[in-house]
Amino acid sequence: MPHRAALMADLWARDPRFRRAWRAITVCWGAALLADTALRVLMAALLPVPVVPALDTALTVATLVALQIPTHVLLRRSGSWDLLFRSTKKGDDHVHDR
Repeated sequence: MPHRAALMADLWARDPRFRRAWRAITVCWGAALLADTALRVLMAALLPVPVVPALDTALTVATLVALQIPTHVLLRRSGSWDLLFRSTKKGDDHVHDR
């Protein structure tokens, strides 16, 4: 979201719901990625070598898809989804005003 960096910085500075949502998203991603890492270690230790690369790819896809659910839910509940992603009309400078 590089083209939204200024908007995100502004929202972070002034919107506690935005900050709370992103902190919760960060915790969700951190916890899920720690679990993902633990599963990868177990797979590497317990499974035959030829099986691990395929399962590794499947685990990557499953983890990233699963993490989209809490990310979208938290952004929508906080109202941040609309602030970040709603389309704007040309000349609409108050997109993130409440």
